[in-house]
Amino acid sequence: MGDKRAAPVTNADLDALIATFTITITAMNTNVTAQMGDFCALLEGRNNNYNNRNRGGEHNVIGLHMVLVELLTILNLNPNPKKKLCNLNNKMSMEELLDWFFEVERFFNLIDVPENKQVKMVSRKLKNDAAYWWYQSHIWIQNVLQSARLSVSVNGTPCGFFNCSRGVRQGDPLSPLLFCPAEEVLSRGLGDLVSRGKIKSIAAPKKLQPPSNVLYADDVMIFMQGNSRGLRALNRFLQEYAANSGQVYHWPRELLKKVQGWMRNFYWSRDPLKKGAALVAWKNCCLPKDCGGLGLKNIFTLNRSLLLKRCWEMIVCLDRSAAIMVCIIIKLEMADRVGDYIVQNQWVLPLEFLENFPEASNDIMKIDIPEAVLEDTVIWPTTSSGSLTAAEAYTFLSDLNAPLEWGKAIWHKALQPRKSIVCWKVFHHKILVDEIMQRRVPVYSLLGVSPLRAKAPKFIPVVWEAPPSGWIKVNTDGSFSGTTRASFGGVFRDSEGLFLGGFSYNATVPSAIDAEVLAIIEAINVALVRRWTHIWLETNSILALRYFKNPGLIPWRLRTSWLNCLHKVSQITFRMTHIFREGNALADKFARYGASNVGAVWWRTLPSSFLAEFGRDLSSRINYRFS
Repeated sequence: MGDKRAAPVTNADLDALIATFTITITAMNTNVTAQMGDFCALLEGRNNNYNNRNRGGEHNVIGLHMVLVELLTILNLNPNPKKKLCNLNNKMSMEELLDWFFEVERFFNLIDVPENKQVKMVSRKLKNDAAYWWYQSHIWIQNVLQSARLSVSVNGTPCGFFNCSRGVRQGDPLSPLLFCPAEEVLSRGLGDLVSRGKIKSIAAPKKLQPPSNVLYADDVMIFMQGNSRGLRALNRFLQEYAANSGQVYHWPRELLKKVQGWMRNFYWSRDPLKKGAALVAWKNCCLPKDCGGLGLKNIFTLNRSLLLKRCWEMIVCLDRSAAIMVCIIIKLEMADRVGDYIVQNQWVLPLEFLENFPEASNDIMKIDIPEAVLEDTVIWPTTSSGSLTAAEAYTFLSDLNAPLEWGKAIWHKALQPRKSIVCWKVFHHKILVDEIMQRRVPVYSLLGVSPLRAKAPKFIPVVWEAPPSGWIKVNTDGSFSGTTRASFGGVFRDSEGLFLGGFSYNATVPSAIDAEVLAIIEAINVALVRRWTHIWLETNSILALRYFKNPGLIPWRLRTSWLNCLHKVSQITFRMTHIFREGNALADKFARYGASNVGAVWWRTLPSSFLAEFGRDLSSRINYRFS
């Protein structure tokens, strides 16, 4: 076996090795210089971004270890750097902690770390100091809440400052951080009730999923079917939510109970949170004054009356929203119209209706037909206007007693309110009485209240005036002592004050104003029949005269007859005036006569029992009205 020895290194070999090393070093230097230039440009740009975040004049500075990590990464000198976060300690201030979080975010941007490992790496750093930082965050939140100081503006000037005991300030960035998680729990809980079938969602078009709830600011709208099972499930969920979140909710009835309790406590104890000794039941306090109450409102009845009024608005479609509700919920559509059963100013009812409802048919036949074409109108039968207001709805739903004789007397303006209250308690037998009270001494004398007025009464002279030449004057009046004792009448006289005729009618009407209006209508009808073209109407009812200017005020049951009357008035020369009752005594005589008779009476000659009133007007004697 031969001996193999290495060939000796010559000078030429050394020269070649030096040349190769020089070329390699030169190329590496060029590459490092280029990469360092790129790194410096990148570093300068990122430092500018950091320096833009100025807090109190102090700039964030990139940590040295982060510069090295980025440098090594660019130079590829450490292709697999050790993934290690910067240290954290519990001596940091709030700003230093925020800087630490920022550097962690930058670290993850530079190093490709999976998200699940990012959570682990951060949690390891935080776990040792979690209790400390939780305590610190609690202190920070308390400092934010307690740092606010408020003042009250009195006459435009802030007076005094005081700390907030609860809640956050308006616009506080902490507010949505506290509010949104709580509302998220509420929203997800409602959605879970729907997914588990505890509550049923509302109907929706095909391929559309209706929402279970909608959150807008601090308002929550829940969409569900209103069955008892769903409402119970919703109630249980809201109770659990309130117990865990501290947010309190109230169903409408519970809220109404609380408000009414505050009202009752305030009246009897002057403190809404303190119960007083209630002398009279609250339901009696909420009665009208003329029925023995205080005229206060019952909250439950008021709530029902507002709901009833809203239903009425939906029926008559007073606004666009009500019309939409009718189309979606009620789906009410009247196919027939009243005008379909009127032919040539005559009622033409279907034969089946006449046979099956004879009484209703007779009532319809008695209804006056308007001379002009009118639109159908929905009316509320218990009101004079035919429309429903909140006040009328409250009266309709209230269980009212019959008016009492002393109901209005004790609230007379001559009495002081505190003395009226004492009188009210006396009549309810809710005040301590003594022997003087047991002897039936008048309440006014006992309380030292004079029934006389403080001021002297005023008197107004009233004189009946004859009409001008060529005119005929008719005075009308209505008498009402109840629905079974109502009547109206009128008297016609010429320019000399001489009697031309009179009428008396017995009527069954619900109010005195109905009698007044019927008297005017009959006077116009008589004038047209007798072809009297210049009529001067005079009545003691101011409200009836207002109906001429505003026919919409007329009670709905008389509206058609009144509109026909106005149509007739437009065909003659007409004027109207008001006269006090003291100057309308003769018309009052004719009206009262109708109450004691049945049917209608036309007088061609003046009755002898009416001569005194007739002679007083004929001689223009003065009557006095005291007020």
